[in-house]
Amino acid sequence: MGSGKCSKTCHLGLLVALAATLVCLLPFLGKAYTIDDTLFLYAAQRIQREPFDFYGFGVNWYGFEMPMSQVTMNPPLGAFYIAWTAAVGGWNEKIMHLAFLLPALAAIGGCFALAWRLCRHPLAATLAVLACPAFLVSATSIMCDVPMLALWIWAVVLWISGMDRNNFLMLTLSSLLVSLAVLTKYFGICLVPLLFTFSWTKKGNFSRWPLPLLIPLAVLGLYQWGTHLLYGQAMLSEAARYATIHRWTRETDNLTRLLTGLAFTGGCMAPAFFFAPFLWSRNTLLGLALSGFIATMVVLSWGGLGAFQWKQTGGPPWEWLAQFGLWSAGGISILALGWTDWRKNREAESLLLLLWVAGTFVFTVFVNWTVSARYLLPMTPAVTILLARRLEIRLPALRIPPRLAWAAPLGLSIVLSL
Repeated sequence: MGSGKCSKTCHLGLLVALAATLVCLLPFLGKAYTIDDTLFLYAAQRIQREPFDFYGFGVNWYGFEMPMSQVTMNPPLGAFYIAWTAAVGGWNEKIMHLAFLLPALAAIGGCFALAWRLCRHPLAATLAVLACPAFLVSATSIMCDVPMLALWIWAVVLWISGMDRNNFLMLTLSSLLVSLAVLTKYFGICLVPLLFTFSWTKKGNFSRWPLPLLIPLAVLGLYQWGTHLLYGQAMLSEAARYATIHRWTRETDNLTRLLTGLAFTGGCMAPAFFFAPFLWSRNTLLGLALSGFIATMVVLSWGGLGAFQWKQTGGPPWEWLAQFGLWSAGGISILALGWTDWRKNREAESLLLLLWVAGTFVFTVFVNWTVSARYLLPMTPAVTILLARRLEIRLPALRIPPRLAWAAPLGLSIVLSL
């Protein structure tokens, strides 16, 4: 009877999360294609004619024609999905956005499934993902980011279940999803070291469990070899070279990238900022406020941040600086969530969440060619689960009912995102 009640609660929570996703995304079905969407559309049109030569055409992207294989930095699975959608329903924006509702719903469903395992408030943690600007902004595009997130999160869910049950089939299915994630966006390969580290921490020994992780490595190797034969360059290597070149040509030092990354992280994961008064002690909140103030003063002394300079425009934009300081403090708070959870629990799941957040942050800030919401998106489920786990500790001491504590911050975040 208890199990049945638990199952009913789980199903009801999942339905609420999926319904909330539809409410937030259906108004954007008529959204026009944006500039980066068109690269995926060009590739999809090519795929309909030549599916085995998906990037074998020229495109005018920088003011002159170049081979598509030198312009796009993404693998083709997202474009294949667009091509299949267009073959059934045409190229209308509403049809495309309707098709991309499916990976958004899959991502939210996966977030709920993982949160159900790792925290006591899975619905609230999942709604916090939906309330993140990084998720809602990305989910209104037809690019590869949300499909990759859906594959990523379900790969994690299946892998954890497979490790708990010693089920080799589930581990293999998880690795197949990792392979699809890699073919959707190269960042998916980061799941291999992430899942390996989690499993080694949990099991402490080798048996058969690492073997499925060879599948995505083999798939990526075959993709490298195949694209080299087709286009004279291995696409993953070319993407890495592109990121390296553009990092250096932008002439941004590591401190500039760090400050940019902290502000983007805080803003893209806005729920963590709005929940901060419930997450930390008064002294910690003062420390976060001081860190945000110091970051703002550094940028003010520089007269700008990276390419954004106001030295010649008649003075600093104070409203921008105020936001920068607040979101920078929010970014530090998010990184602190992962470290605090692992230090307290010292378990494999805590390490998984910590490395998930920290790894995404380090890649976006110091490895990738630019910082944007798209590249921070993969950390959203881990951030909101860490947030929920922290609230489970803090709320009883604060004597605040959980529903009341969750309502206002989530409401503010969803309004900001929309």
